[in-house]
Amino acid sequence: MLATLTLLGVRSLHRQLAWLATCSFFSGLAQASLLVIISEFAVNSAKGKTHLEVHGYSLSISDALFLSATLLIIYPLASIAVALSSGSISSTALASARNKMIDAFFGASWTL
Repeated sequence: MLATLTLLGVRSLHRQLAWLATCSFFSGLAQASLLVIISEFAVNSAKGKTHLEVHGYSLSISDALFLSATLLIIYPLASIAVALSSGSISSTALASARNKMIDAFFGASWTL
């Protein structure tokens, strides 16, 4: 992807691509963590336990609800950041390609 963007003349996207990757990672981590907490909550509730036991850690129900609420805030915020960053990269690439096409059109030799 980076080679294609460089070919189009877009060179200053390293920071945006790093931001996109970081936000995607945290969005996925928040979603996976939330799914683990929900599934463990269901399993432990079916067993009649009052605490969640997730990979050796014991959480009270109120702590699990607070953690779930926090993850429910992180996940959409990171997803929105990913969408905005992806849109910005696409917009930059499109503008660069458009400018390159216009420059090529006006720079062409039109003699027959």
